[in-house]
Amino acid sequence: MRRFLILISILLLALIAWWTLNFLPQEAEPVDTSTATTTEAVSQWQWEFASAGESLEGVPKTNVTLRNGVTSYAIGAIEGNCFDITGSDWKLLAEEGELAGAICWWAGGGTEIGVFSDGGRALVQIGDVDEGTAENLGVRGNFRPLFVIDFGFIRRLDLASRELSFDNALWLFGKAGEDAAIEAGLCTEASRGDCLPNDFYIYNASKGAATIPLAENITVYMVTWHAEAEGVKRQFIKLDEFAKLMNDSSQHWNQLPYNVTIKNGQAIMIEEVYVP
Repeated sequence: MRRFLILISILLLALIAWWTLNFLPQEAEPVDTSTATTTEAVSQWQWEFASAGESLEGVPKTNVTLRNGVTSYAIGAIEGNCFDITGSDWKLLAEEGELAGAICWWAGGGTEIGVFSDGGRALVQIGDVDEGTAENLGVRGNFRPLFVIDFGFIRRLDLASRELSFDNALWLFGKAGEDAAIEAGLCTEASRGDCLPNDFYIYNASKGAATIPLAENITVYMVTWHAEAEGVKRQFIKLDEFAKLMNDSSQHWNQLPYNVTIKNGQAIMIEEVYVP
């Protein structure tokens, strides 16, 4: 009889366990339902780094390239291991208008390459960084210009004198663009919301053009030159062909905006800016 009761008890326990596993709600495995995404804006300026070997003293060197869309600007070989300031423990010099920056660091010091906003222009500069010592404060500054990227309109291109006349402009977005368009009489405060269908306005307030000499090795790129047949794409164009387009008042090419890169007082690159 005792064995029979023990057997019945075992069967009951097994039945209870089976029922619990199959019918009682189980605690679910935790599932990550987060849909959070980064809200950090991606800069139009990007950096590329490639090893350039070492100096005679054994210091690593890095080839630094600045990119803006499809356009590349070779900065050159800089001593140190380089990194983008964005995403590092360093901060951009926002109060000084730094839009993007890279630091090449080695043995407590190095070099900073920064893109600074300068009255609507992009000014690319190189400066010094040093962590300092117990006796001397660290250094971050002493910036010197490498080159500047100007945005505006080419009013004249003279191959004989090898110079162009350039009229600076500003590409304004949002409220700044609306304010400028209202000031120009293109719309009113009442129609502000419908003033800029593409949310930008090219503001050209200057009354004169600056004369800029052309470098011997200047390069020119167009993006809508053969747009009807080949679509919008970046294409190299010879300087004399470009001059014919710019100086032909019956065509629209001198009414389009361009980026002009200036180094040591000379234009080294001209690039058409696509206007949607």
